[in-house]
Amino acid sequence: MYDRVLLGLGPFRFRVTRHAYEELARRCGGEWVSQGRIGRRPASQFVHTAESEITINATIYPELTGGLAQVDAMGEAAEAGSVMMMVSGTGRVLGRWYISEITDTGSFLTADGTPRKVEVEITLGRYGEDGTGLGGLLG
Repeated sequence: MYDRVLLGLGPFRFRVTRHAYEELARRCGGEWVSQGRIGRRPASQFVHTAESEITINATIYPELTGGLAQVDAMGEAAEAGSVMMMVSGTGRVLGRWYISEITDTGSFLTADGTPRKVEVEITLGRYGEDGTGLGGLLG
């Protein structure tokens, strides 16, 4: 059976056959400030990198993927404030991230209330590494 890893976040794996996601959206950028000048366009200056965010949307069918243990464990990691290394399926290291929010919605319930389908949205935030900043100018 083909079970390629799409993404790894710490101990969690998103695989083609289990916990695969349909959508991954990334938001990143920087903060700029502008200073007005007489008779010229404002001067803009880069202040710092803005917060990066990744949102993962997945549909899980617990009967086919072995349950919701990974979703539950990710919720616990979010509540604990765990920071985890993220690696793409191609082996590219994407840095350290944390789960800022995880939402799961179950539907098509069985007689005992177990969902047959679970929609999951996971929001990840980039952990701000303690670096030297400003190209090493500040120590």
